Amino acid sequence: MFCESFHFGEIGGCMNSKQVGNRLGVLALTITIVLLLIAAFSAKSYSYKPNRIKITNPYPCVKNGVEWIKVDKFALQDFYHVCGYVSSQNPNLKAQIDIRLYKNRITHQKDAIFYDVEWIHNGDVSIPLDVYLDPGTYVVHIADGRLALAEIEFQVVEK
Repeated sequence: MFCESFHFGEIGGCMNSKQVGNRLGVLALTITIVLLLIAAFSAKSYSYKPNRIKITNPYPCVKNGVEWIKVDKFALQDFYHVCGYVSSQNPNLKAQIDIRLYKNRITHQKDAIFYDVEWIHNGDVSIPLDVYLDPGTYVVHIADGRLALAEIEFQVVEK
């Protein structure tokens, strides 16, 4: 009866209970080793440390020759930028940040009148806002994922 149920051996042959036990033992050992390898590699992947980005003293700016100068108001014909100093624990930082621009005040993300993703690095940065703006008050929200890095308010005036 046992021989009719298990045909794991040679073709046309039967295995006794010792042979079946040996095969099941090898199979269990193989599965255990594979699971241990998977666990070891997945535990290693959790050692990832995200970049902690910080933007110091962000301000609206315009280019004057080779320098970026701080402004409180932009004229309609200006090229709008936000300047600041970026630092992180990673000396070779190259990361993307989200730029959202709102009219008057920050509301829901879907209400942003301008959205862009900008690559940044450690050091002084100038972030362009490539959009035409009517006169008024605007707020720039800079974020790294869900982490807000800066909010900068400025005005656009007719000149």
